[in-house]
Amino acid sequence: MKKICQSRFAPRPHTAFTLIELLVVIAIIAILAAMLLPALASAKEKATRTACKSNLHQIAIGLQIYANENREKTPYTATGSGDWMWDLYAAHADILKDAVGNKKMFYCPGNGGKYKLDTIDSWWDFGGAPATRRVTHYGWMIKRANVADTAIAAGPNTAPDGKHFVTTYNTTNVSTTELVVDVVITTSATSRDFIGVPSTTTGVPTFDGFHKSSHINKSTALGGSILFLDAHVDWRKLPEMKARYQQGSSPFYWF
Repeated sequence: MKKICQSRFAPRPHTAFTLIELLVVIAIIAILAAMLLPALASAKEKATRTACKSNLHQIAIGLQIYANENREKTPYTATGSGDWMWDLYAAHADILKDAVGNKKMFYCPGNGGKYKLDTIDSWWDFGGAPATRRVTHYGWMIKRANVADTAIAAGPNTAPDGKHFVTTYNTTNVSTTELVVDVVITTSATSRDFIGVPSTTTGVPTFDGFHKSSHINKSTALGGSILFLDAHVDWRKLPEMKARYQQGSSPFYWF
């Protein structure tokens, strides 16, 4: 009997993943993603902190230029400039903007501050042009006419610790005196709603009605960068902060 040879071009038996094998592959991918995502989030936050620190260094230059031309004084106006720490009198903000080169420097690029960067013109010209004040996304420890130093004693956990508003560079303790701070805010000294401070602001595109802290992980603030009077910038973790400031309609500011 003549043997029939199978053609070498004959189709091979079809193979495929079994359901169990497919589930194993999906599980491995999920595990790898769970391991990588926190690392990516951490890397992104470190990059954001670096950019925020750069902003504060530029702001330090602008404030020092102003001081050099104004007898070592920080910007001040007798008409006040809002009771929220991120408010700046418009004329002073414009002078500082010219010194630092870009109004974006007044807004922390952190994921909690991005809502202001995305609609920067609405906050910079808050209330319409010509604006009397600029709403930034940093807290300014610069003395303002309508706010007393007693405002830096906002809550039950804010024992007096020597914090005060800055009026001049010609002072002692320049390395420990806060000048500009990242935005870490809550409705009260105990509420911990770091991304849910309600606002009555209207007319700002895409604004969801809630103010947010700068550097956040989900719904919790991580801390903030702080510019000191001697122009150095340090990171302060949330457990090291206190709800130190509250005045008028403003929320509680932590630093």
